[in-house]
Amino acid sequence: MAHYKQSVSEANAGELGQAQAFQTHLSKCTEARKLKDWHTLLKEASSAIATGADAAPQVFASQAEALLRLHKVQEAEAAMSGAPEFEVDACTKFLGPQPTPMFCL
Repeated sequence: MAHYKQSVSEANAGELGQAQAFQTHLSKCTEARKLKDWHTLLKEASSAIATGADAAPQVFASQAEALLRLHKVQEAEAAMSGAPEFEVDACTKFLGPQPTPMFCL
């Protein structure tokens, strides 16, 4: 949302709505993870991906974590196979100095 607000060109209402929906799903993912509510985490991570967060490795990791916690190993593997892969340098740039190895080649 901050990037849209700071951009030179104005975002249309659809883009803003999509960004706000993603932000809502991400907040719910964080809260569900804190509460160890794996069903809600799975639902919200799936919703975030459907909203357009299909290049966000953390969302795929949340989805896979929820599936693993629910003892759905094959589904977790399938979810991770759809996750984006980034080079180590890109992971460090975007995620910080300790990238999650499953996303980096």
